Amino acid sequence: MPLVKRIIEPRYLCRGALPDGVASELECVTNSTLAAVIKQLGGLSRHAEDIFGELFTEANSFYLRMNSLQERVDLLAVKVTQLDSTVEEVSLQDINMRKAFRSSAVQDQQVVSRSSILNPVLEMYQHCDKPPPLNILTPYRDDKKDGLKFYTDPSYFFNLWKEKMLQATENKRKEKRRQKEQKHVEESSGREVKKVRKARNRRQEWNLMAYDKELRPDARVTPSPYHTSDDSMSPDSIKQLFSSLGGATALSRPYSPSPPPPPPANYVPSPSRPAGQTPPMAIAAPPLPPMMESRKLPGGPNVPMNDARSDLLAAIRRGIQLRKVQEQREQEEAKKREPTGNDVATILSRRIAVEYSESEEESEPEDQEWSD
Repeated sequence: MPLVKRIIEPRYLCRGALPDGVASELECVTNSTLAAVIKQLGGLSRHAEDIFGELFTEANSFYLRMNSLQERVDLLAVKVTQLDSTVEEVSLQDINMRKAFRSSAVQDQQVVSRSSILNPVLEMYQHCDKPPPLNILTPYRDDKKDGLKFYTDPSYFFNLWKEKMLQATENKRKEKRRQKEQKHVEESSGREVKKVRKARNRRQEWNLMAYDKELRPDARVTPSPYHTSDDSMSPDSIKQLFSSLGGATALSRPYSPSPPPPPPANYVPSPSRPAGQTPPMAIAAPPLPPMMESRKLPGGPNVPMNDARSDLLAAIRRGIQLRKVQEQREQEEAKKREPTGNDVATILSRRIAVEYSESEEESEPEDQEWSD
């Protein structure tokens, strides 16, 4: 619904009802039309006065801003023209000195309010119907809320906007904290995944290349001077292998199976059977000797050992708890230090501060990369 700022009345010039007993109707209509035109001209002149008054106010504010800007430019021009780089030597401290710039710009707040409302809008507001007197019921409410706010609340949209802005600022802080934690996790996991390249043993590679192709051991298996995969090697090749790997003095004995276990004491050998008869079922092998069970020494109740490791773990846990408490205190202090104003400038400055801190943290890794 558009808001009508200015209305020119009367809107209809020749739609008036003629009174009874008029002798000349044409003359009556002409006079009424002329009076309506004069009223419209009066309304136009009044609106023109309001328009030119607004233009004068805007031009005056623009003139004040231009004067302040001209004063700053004049001061800067004087400093620039008086500085002679060939004669005067500027110290390094003056070059690196940075003064904080404080802007004197005033932000427009409460544009639509009783004090800043325009005259035509105020006239339209005064012509509107008054709200019902619900404020009479305010003393009888248990929640102590204004009863008129349930019918009309001028600050409703501002409070809604304020709530949305504060929620967006808090979401940005949570997202920034989550990204920081995720970055720490990725950095810690990246350090663990790094692999160290295995060092190459050139002497071992040349020794392997000195063997024949048949005698060369598999590269995937660690070569051992006491083990070969080929059983048909000649004695000369074996001697050559051991002489190249360091000159072994003795060969390993061939593998011989261990002797069978002795028969039990009550064992009686069975008589020999003819070749045509089938042999009986194989006698079950004697059971293996039981494994030695570890004997538990009798002792008193288990006493917790207060060693250095447990003390270190306890100290780490206490440090983590203290750090969490310290972070909570810092957050509470930061919330206390934050401006708690309900105006537009305070809310916007708070959000800009959060975004500016986020941009600074994003630029820090780039500076670290360049410094490396």
